[in-house]
Amino acid sequence: MNQTLIAPYLEAAPAQQVACMRLLLSWLEAEVPAVHVQIKWSRPVFGTTHDFAYFKSTKKHLSLGFMKGEGLPDPLGLLEGDGKDMRHIKLYEPGTMPEAQIREWLRLAAKQL
Repeated sequence: MNQTLIAPYLEAAPAQQVACMRLLLSWLEAEVPAVHVQIKWSRPVFGTTHDFAYFKSTKKHLSLGFMKGEGLPDPLGLLEGDGKDMRHIKLYEPGTMPEAQIREWLRLAAKQL
């Protein structure tokens, strides 16, 4: 994945969010080797043959969103959103991110059609 495309997005985000994004990017590349990134809707959007996830930086947190998040297993009830398809998790610090669950979501979301 060519991360230079999203460098300006990372540079504009708060430091803790940048740390979260860098960790998520490493997990994305490990779990979904064919992943590519684009800037859409003013944020990084990740895809393979289809878009499946995005980052959204806000003042208080980083959202990791999934285009078809309603179909992802969420045994801990971490995903938020009540729309038809999309779900997101709010992330605050790298050390508090549920790594195993997020990696599973990334793998599964990339395979959804």
